[in-house]
Amino acid sequence: MERLFTKGIQGIGDGSIDLDTDDIRVALCPSSYTYDDTDMYVADLGVTLNGRSANLANKSFTDGVFDADDITTGLTATANVACNALILYKYNADDAAARLIAYKDGRFRFKVAAAASSGGTAVTVDPLPDAIASGAVATRISGTGPATITLGAAASADGRSLTVSALGDNVAADAIYEVDISGNPFPFSPGAGQNVPVTWSSGSGRILRLG
Repeated sequence: MERLFTKGIQGIGDGSIDLDTDDIRVALCPSSYTYDDTDMYVADLGVTLNGRSANLANKSFTDGVFDADDITTGLTATANVACNALILYKYNADDAAARLIAYKDGRFRFKVAAAASSGGTAVTVDPLPDAIASGAVATRISGTGPATITLGAAASADGRSLTVSALGDNVAADAIYEVDISGNPFPFSPGAGQNVPVTWSSGSGRILRLG
């Protein structure tokens, strides 16, 4: 899931991190790292990042949404190590001063907008920040509803209606589910020297959405 580091949020708020003008980069995060929102610098992760990008191109930060060009080349894995996420950070040549911003593991959460009955095959949700593939399984995080919901058809970013396999139980409005973004590669193990392209969301969330 997209998770912001607490000190990253603070940096954006106090201006010490300027998303659209600073040197902002991403790196592959080894699966041995467990997200801790109190980590502040790349050095705090306690792992060796497995390949890093150059400064993201054509960055923008408008109405709380941060976006930039996709990465087609330039993020090259340095080792054959399992990775479970991307780390977004403000570059500094010294990792002890490189500010962490976000941890992105290719999953996101959505909220059910209207109750649906057991056996139903449609669920109305708040606008989706990303696309979901047909057959994806969403897992309930909170609220009332079946433990999992399986998509019977792909759903587009910003869509509000999910076609699902028959619900095993009633689902209540405000239930929260977590699911893989369509095409989510994590976890995966790149080969040493492998170029790893990164395609950002085409939905309203883009790279990051604050608020």
